[in-house]
Amino acid sequence: MATEDTATVQGDTNADANAEVTTVQTTEAQADTSNATTDTQTDDSKSEDSTVETQPVDVDYDFTLPDGFTANEELTGDLKALAKENGLSKEAAQKFADLGVKMQQQQADQWQAQVDQWAEDVKADKEIGGEKFEQNLSLAKQALDKFGGQDLKDLLQSTGFGNHPAIVKAFYNIGKSVSNDVLVVSNGSSKETKDAASVMFPNMK
Repeated sequence: MATEDTATVQGDTNADANAEVTTVQTTEAQADTSNATTDTQTDDSKSEDSTVETQPVDVDYDFTLPDGFTANEELTGDLKALAKENGLSKEAAQKFADLGVKMQQQQADQWQAQVDQWAEDVKADKEIGGEKFEQNLSLAKQALDKFGGQDLKDLLQSTGFGNHPAIVKAFYNIGKSVSNDVLVVSNGSSKETKDAASVMFPNMK
């Protein structure tokens, strides 16, 4: 019986020791987890601080544009506000301005290519192109000078629509129809002359 009691005591002692070891290990594991969480939070805090530090507080955005480009005040203001809202540096904001200039230049080049193509289409037109192109174009220009006025000529030149086949044909036909400058009309037994403009636009004084 003494031997059995001794074994029981030893067994209980070993069990208590194992329990203490397990408790210590669990406590150490919890401590490691807590430290890891603290380290992670510290790193996140540092990262946030770093992000805040890299954002410019007050930047004077002054964009540089290539020669020949004029800044649009409204769009420039929008770009400055957007850059400030997103915390962009002056260099980063300039890159966006450069991209805007590049897009505008590309659109201008595409439009000029279209205007040039219209000119080629007019030269190749069966009615007004070919060998008599210069003569026919001169007739269209005379009609434009006589009936178009300076404002219309400036508009056609500034937009490039002066090269459009439909515009050239329209003034060619006008020039051809009034190429004699005056028309003779019958009025009873007598005849009177009226200039072409009054015949074509009778309501205009």
